[in-house]
Formats: sequence, structure tokens, C-alpha cells
Amino acid sequence: MPGAHIGALRALAAAIDEVRGRHLTINATGAVAAVLLEIGVPARLMWGFALLSRTAGLIAHIGEEQEVATARHIWAAAETAVPYASGNAPIRRTP
Repeated sequence: MPGAHIGALRALAAAIDEVRGRHLTINATGAVAAVLLEIGVPARLMWGFALLSRTAGLIAHIGEEQEVATARHIWAAAETAVPYASGNAPIRRTP
């Protein structure tokens, strides 16, 4: 059975859904914080858990970019497709 923190998060989510008139999914950070509070982890440490989870995602993204350099291709495509201008003189950037 959920405790006070998970119950509060569910109540908040239900209230937001009612005000918005449609469902808004609770994000993972909020859900993890509620669970950690339930098991007694102090609130002052929550930023560390949020940072840890974001760091894991960043590491995975870096690994993905090392395998398939999608961001570099997107950057190059944008550089050639979008004219950059300052005042009247176009600015050309080189990759």
C-alpha cells in the first residue's frame, strides 16, 4: 500500500489532470523522489539521485553518438540548409 509521499504525488497528479481536462503522466524524477521519501531517504539527498539518473542517460547518449554520429550529421545538415545572418551580412560557419 502506498505511503504518504506516493499518495500525495497521486493526489497532485489527479488534481492536475482534473484542472487540465486530460491526463498528464507523472515524470520519472517525481516518481523516484516519492519512492525514495517512502523508504526514508532524506529530501536533501534527492538532487544526488536525480543527478545520478541524468548522468546515466548522458553516458548512454554519448555511447550512442560514438556508435552512430547522428548529432554531427544533423549539425552539418542544419549548417547547409539554414542561412545565418547578422544584420545584412550572412555569417558562414564551417564545421
